[in-house]
Amino acid sequence: MQEGDDSNGLATLALGLAGSVVIFSVFNGLFLRPLPFKEPERLVNLDEVAPKWNLEYTAVNYDDFFEWRLQNQTFDSTSVWEEVSFNFSFKGNPQRMEGGRLSYDFLSNE
Repeated sequence: MQEGDDSNGLATLALGLAGSVVIFSVFNGLFLRPLPFKEPERLVNLDEVAPKWNLEYTAVNYDDFFEWRLQNQTFDSTSVWEEVSFNFSFKGNPQRMEGGRLSYDFLSNE
């Protein structure tokens, strides 16, 4: 056994542990930790389809969403969100960032 073999094994073990921690953190955040809403089991995700173009999912048109909200007699409240990416710059080169666009009441617990 050579002297460098121990340090290579230790580095491999450290990388393996770090990878496991990262994977668990993501899994915990997505599946184990409860959603930050009262009664999350009552949440409903509504989408639109476009059979004319053979699309099983399309983003909800804002005009449709506002009409749904106006005529809603079933749900306690309605909100809308969409994933977006944008450029952000502060004292330097712009960076591409992932984020979301939400209706004002999206995180409301009322």
